[in-house]
Amino acid sequence: MPQSTAQSPARSTPQALPLVMVTGASSGIGRAVAMSFAREGNPLLLISRHMEPIAGLSDTTVYRQADVADYAAITAAVEAAVAIHGPVECLVNDAGMADARPFDEVDEPSYARELDTNLKGVFNCTKAVLAGMKARRSGTIINISSISDRKTAPVALAYTASKFAVRAFGESLREAEAKNGIRVINIAPGYIRTKHPQRHAYYV
Repeated sequence: MPQSTAQSPARSTPQALPLVMVTGASSGIGRAVAMSFAREGNPLLLISRHMEPIAGLSDTTVYRQADVADYAAITAAVEAAVAIHGPVECLVNDAGMADARPFDEVDEPSYARELDTNLKGVFNCTKAVLAGMKARRSGTIINISSISDRKTAPVALAYTASKFAVRAFGESLREAEAKNGIRVINIAPGYIRTKHPQRHAYYV
């Protein structure tokens, strides 16, 4: 009986999943987001001012203790991770802080720090990955904002102002970069219980 000369179809090699960058990844929403992407198998770049290795994540996870307000530190972190895992395909801007005191009790360094973290940090991290996304015509930027980006309150004025600005920035960026295949998503959670005190809560 003649043997068939037909060849079996070649098995496709699973394609490596792209790099995901998460800021504010040491706790709260950022940490939960990182764990979720890890379960899907994505390599990770995790950034926080207080970043430490997270149990259960891959040994290839890149951790960086960095301030999102420091553009040079952010670009250095991105370059280090890209050298290992390839380009950042998804950025999750989660780093943030909230000072819940009435505005007349908040000194200038405190609200300046809040604006630097919540708004300038989003600018810096987005700037660090945007050119690459545009060149590839592919990428997703997710801004973890807040219900405060559409609802005012008598306290936490700098936080509310920064989140209104994050929402405006994200919506404007989406209009600008949709033609380049880049998605920009704004997520506005309500109150989240964290380990931090409500009076002066840090989320980085």
